[in-house]
Amino acid sequence: MNPADGIVPVADISSAVTTIKLAGLIREDSARILANWSMRVATLPVVRALPELGLDQLQEDIPELLDAILLAVSVSPYELDQAPIDDAAQKAAGHGAKRAGVFSIDTALGEIQALQREVRNSVWRNAGEYPAAAVHELDERLNEMFELAERTIAAAYVERLEQVRAT
Repeated sequence: MNPADGIVPVADISSAVTTIKLAGLIREDSARILANWSMRVATLPVVRALPELGLDQLQEDIPELLDAILLAVSVSPYELDQAPIDDAAQKAAGHGAKRAGVFSIDTALGEIQALQREVRNSVWRNAGEYPAAAVHELDERLNEMFELAERTIAAAYVERLEQVRAT
């Protein structure tokens, strides 16, 4: 028996490449994702209650955060490059801190959850000829990244509120 058995995952390179190609299609669909997200979030009562909030303010940081998340899931799981994940977390933290002065925490988290729904819709719109295993792998990676983004947004939001209260 090989000492690495059960420890080192067997690389399924062709499946990883297929998943990365599908992630690329989702990145190409970013404009549609953002448009759908904007319409969904703009209908939230708390956002409608802020008529002075422009579309540019509503979308602040979201295109960059979406791109960072999609880039992070585009990296092969067999690469040991943590930089795209760290970049997505950094962008999520910045967004959470900015939202602390504008929205409640549930609204800040709701907008990232709405973004995740729109990305998931895009996955299924683009899944077409891709094997179910690749679609599920991408969906699992997206879930991990959006969970990280949610936790990071919440932590940065709370940290920012604590800083404001301390001053």
